[in-house]
Amino acid sequence: MRLPEDRKERLKVFALIAIGAVAVAFTVAQLAVRPLFRSRSAKRQRIAELRGEMDAGRLEIARIDARRKELLELVQEIHGLSVSNVLQPVLGNYLLRATELVEKEAAQAGLQFAQLQEVGRADLPKGSRPGKLSYYSLRATLECGLAELIRLLETIEKANAYLCVADLSIMAQPPTPDRQKVNLVIQFPVWNSPDIAEQLERDLEQSLAMFNDDTNAPPLTTGSEEADAGPGDTATNAAQEAATSEGS
Repeated sequence: MRLPEDRKERLKVFALIAIGAVAVAFTVAQLAVRPLFRSRSAKRQRIAELRGEMDAGRLEIARIDARRKELLELVQEIHGLSVSNVLQPVLGNYLLRATELVEKEAAQAGLQFAQLQEVGRADLPKGSRPGKLSYYSLRATLECGLAELIRLLETIEKANAYLCVADLSIMAQPPTPDRQKVNLVIQFPVWNSPDIAEQLERDLEQSLAMFNDDTNAPPLTTGSEEADAGPGDTATNAAQEAATSEGS
């Protein structure tokens, strides 16, 4: 291409060439840089999505841990009631254990039973909701005053709120007006099958093992110890790695 002879015309040609070069350079830069910006924007959006998913995951993990803890506490409570409030047989015999318990409560009240007689097991009264419990009855006879009887009943109730005095009779004794002959029937809650207590033991052990494994915490006991769970550590590391990638 031959340039014009006139100096002004040559300057115009040079200016047009420069403008064209700038336009071409700008177009090339746009074509090269725009995908990078789009990629960076997509990465930021994906990181935001991942952080949202991680936050949702943390909340779900917290809810699951809370439900498992509630389940564990419920199993612990049922097991505790079974051990302390439900009469357990000794060598398949309820009378031995029942006798031991009521004599202990009578001694605390400063009394002694004259006679203890087994009545036996029976189902819950009609109209009760069917379940895994029935009751075992023991007839007790003693001589005491009214104040002593009240103290005995209070002692029995405090020892086990699930015991029931199903029958009570008081007969006067003219030779000793300050002491009456008392007959009462004490009912103890019992499991319908001894296997239920054993199953509760297994359920408690499994719940403790599951809770400790899931939380990766020091072992709990059937008492009041609680494990410190640490969910979310993996998610936090992932977020930090994503932030590092964004910066690079």
